[in-house]
Amino acid sequence: MKAKVKDTGETVDVKPTLPINCRVAAYETELGRKFPMFALEFEKEIDWEQRRYEIARELMKTSFGNERNDKLARWSVAGADALIAELRKE
Repeated sequence: MKAKVKDTGETVDVKPTLPINCRVAAYETELGRKFPMFALEFEKEIDWEQRRYEIARELMKTSFGNERNDKLARWSVAGADALIAELRKE
């Protein structure tokens, strides 16, 4: 999972490891660097399939009045896919 080191702003890929002591959770990079949990800021995982559904639903609700049909559904899903593709660009 991705995390940002609070002190440096560096983004690292970490995995959980044995605690540094009995009370503090720890994470380790592939290169063996260890960080206590409180030294990292974790990126939120986005459920893109759920987000796609929510966007398509909103597009359907706000488009073309109250008419609902297959063409509108396909248009809404295509719009959601286009928006998600744009959001995921780095």
